[in-house]
Amino acid sequence: MNKDLDQFSGFNKVKLSLTKPKMSFDIEYKNLALICGTNGVGKSFSNKLTWLNIFTMNLFIVEETHGVKLNEDFTREETLQFVLDTTFEEQDFCGKVKYYYEDDLVGVPHYILEYTLEDGKVTELFVEYPTEAKASNAPTYLSKETRQFSYLDRYITMKGLLQANFETFPDLQKLCEHFRIYDIFASEQLLQKLPYVSAILASIANTSDMLEGLDIDSIQYNETKKGICYTDSSGVEKRITTLGDGHQALLIMMIGAVPVPEEVA
Repeated sequence: MNKDLDQFSGFNKVKLSLTKPKMSFDIEYKNLALICGTNGVGKSFSNKLTWLNIFTMNLFIVEETHGVKLNEDFTREETLQFVLDTTFEEQDFCGKVKYYYEDDLVGVPHYILEYTLEDGKVTELFVEYPTEAKASNAPTYLSKETRQFSYLDRYITMKGLLQANFETFPDLQKLCEHFRIYDIFASEQLLQKLPYVSAILASIANTSDMLEGLDIDSIQYNETKKGICYTDSSGVEKRITTLGDGHQALLIMMIGAVPVPEEVA
């Protein structure tokens, strides 16, 4: 076995054949640079479905290798069903979905997640991966809602009201009643990285000038102001929502995409 194949790094091929909504495509991701099209053709749907399947395959691999499940009482079908139902608002799809990774040298698929949907219900689930597979880094899907810090402020407030600490499945269920599951995980990942923002911004500045001109020394949640604030190089604290929408979106996308430098992790 090629050891590189033991590390799950996502899927490189997709076969989708849905009758509801009517959608059919066969995509090879390594040759895909950009998804484009008119409104309503399924760009967001495709992005969400890709996140969902990578996320679910990771759950299955972690369950197998570490014995940790999303919910101890769930079968694999029920795990996938929960993620589907909390990803899409109207989950009544019909058809077949297949995401897989195929080795170019041998032409054999090594990671397969394949299932049928009948009015949104999972049937005929097939999962396959190498014996010693390792999960990938957690995938992130940043919806338009999570590109503004005001959304994160609302998320933090709602977590407090629900008394949900995100450490148990019942807490996740509570949050899923108010937020899409991909937004929850994206928000949690961003919040976990806020203490390391200074190092992340320094790392970004070494390779890009996209955030040039922003005087941000640190970012933190202010309990008194009930919102996320930033401190500039002079030590003055301001609400981060006072920044323009464009700067907020760039900040969030950069913080989400750039790993925490090893020396401060």
